[in-house]
Amino acid sequence: MNDQAEKALEIFKEIRNGDMVISMLFCNACAQLGTNEALHLLKNNFESFSKSFYSNACFLTVLLDAFIKCDDFSSAKSLFDSIKEKTTEIYTIMMNGFNKDNQPEKTIELFEQMIKNGMKTDLVVYLCLIKALAKIGIESFSQSMIEHIPKHLLHTDQIQIVLVNMWV
Repeated sequence: MNDQAEKALEIFKEIRNGDMVISMLFCNACAQLGTNEALHLLKNNFESFSKSFYSNACFLTVLLDAFIKCDDFSSAKSLFDSIKEKTTEIYTIMMNGFNKDNQPEKTIELFEQMIKNGMKTDLVVYLCLIKALAKIGIESFSQSMIEHIPKHLLHTDQIQIVLVNMWV
């Protein structure tokens, strides 16, 4: 919380058999750093996390976020695909990852998958979608996708700003 992710990782190295909270803090510190060294630590500890953690949506969300922020999109995609019960947050993090990795088509595929599966969408999901549409730049397709956004969200400042950016 005090921008001391490196110190947090040093402390984590001294802990043996950390619980889920400690493991989540470790993943968060790796995500904050987003370096190759942080990714190396994350991958080295990946196998040592308790198998029970992998049934916890919060843990999976933090781990997925760490892989993406460390630019390991293949591990992120593999983890995402292995998650049986995906939450809106997990989809959103993966959508952000695809946008970051310049794969907007994959972001749109995930959005369509969410709609098909009747999942709850929110402001952040639509922000990811619009950013992907802006990268693709096909006006008619973008307009058809924008029609999925609920009217009450269309009037938020965040949506208005990314829509202006997309149309420009």
